Amino acid sequence: MGYPGHPSHGGYQGPPHGGSGGWGVPPPPPPHGGPPPFGAPHRPPPASMTSPLISLVCNLFALCFLGLFALVGAALAGIALGIHQSHPQASRVLAVISWVVFGLEVLLGIVLFALYGYVLFTELALADY
Repeated sequence: MGYPGHPSHGGYQGPPHGGSGGWGVPPPPPPHGGPPPFGAPHRPPPASMTSPLISLVCNLFALCFLGLFALVGAALAGIALGIHQSHPQASRVLAVISWVVFGLEVLLGIVLFALYGYVLFTELALADY
């Protein structure tokens, strides 16, 4: 049995000439500004509040020991908390920078503590009693 106008040779003969194979005509592209045909456009996931919040607490704690240098990290973490819903990518970047500043604060604190200890013990060793 063949298609109308086609001789039958047995077996599957494929779609008739000019046919689409049963799938029909593909849908037209979406109008300008419309969503893509297979779902909503990709949006970045919302930024977490955990990292900037912990960074803010750590930087405020470091503010007690290292002074104004920790204020930069605390300010960056506070800004990251403020924009986490409207600008998630920028919030992540600010949180990372805030952690880097905190790490530098800790490193500076260790160096200053070691330097202070060295100078103090050197002066005590050289002092005449």
